[in-house]
Amino acid sequence: MSLTAFAIRTCLWRALYGRTYAETRVHDSDVQPIAEMLSADPLPFLIVSTDDDIAEVEGHRFSEAGRKLDVVIEIVVAAVHNVGGEGDPDYKLIIPATDDGFETTVNFIGRQAMRVMQADDSVWADLFRSFTPGAKRMVSKRGAETKPRYAARQIVVTCDTLCEPAFGEEPADEWARLIAAMQDDTILAPYAPVLAAEIRGEVLPDWKRLQAALGATRAGVSALGLGSLLPGEAPATFQQAVIAGDVSIVVVTP
Repeated sequence: MSLTAFAIRTCLWRALYGRTYAETRVHDSDVQPIAEMLSADPLPFLIVSTDDDIAEVEGHRFSEAGRKLDVVIEIVVAAVHNVGGEGDPDYKLIIPATDDGFETTVNFIGRQAMRVMQADDSVWADLFRSFTPGAKRMVSKRGAETKPRYAARQIVVTCDTLCEPAFGEEPADEWARLIAAMQDDTILAPYAPVLAAEIRGEVLPDWKRLQAALGATRAGVSALGLGSLLPGEAPATFQQAVIAGDVSIVVVTP
């Protein structure tokens, strides 16, 4: 739906990758039925997606609209395995493969995900926080259950977001940071040039970028004396120019 939603979802997916008990079983907007995913691999996994995207728009300035985006993390557990180990000799936890064991695993993974979103110092977690400068609400919903039984929980965080990048300009600020991080990442490197090209798009003259930023009609920018001529228009006749200096004023006429 938007590059901003793509950026937020991608940063959170990459930040969570390998950082919870779900390990690398972190999926970006997977549309497969959960039962099918569990039959292929019953161990805990996460699904990161973006849902409702609400913008307050003035005129046609869609890219500059303030917005609220629902960021969704789904935690699914159908089997558990021991956590802790050789690297943590004083902390070894064995979670039983029972209903309460599944729920415990869901709770722990949810806590780990919140830690990544709030306090992790990776470039991806930092970019996620940059693209979502404020969270307004968090709702945790119990997921569905099937036979065989599994536990699932859906965490929905409603966030303020950065605006869409301007049309016809080179990526800048957080968008440039995101593309640079993608270029250095073994998984996301192929997406970097695609995202940069999509932001840049068609090269636009200054007046056209202004028109896009204002969401104005072609006639509207023409009335401001900007842009090229509309069909059938004649160039305006030069009448007079006034140049004001610190101690004098020069009037230039044809």
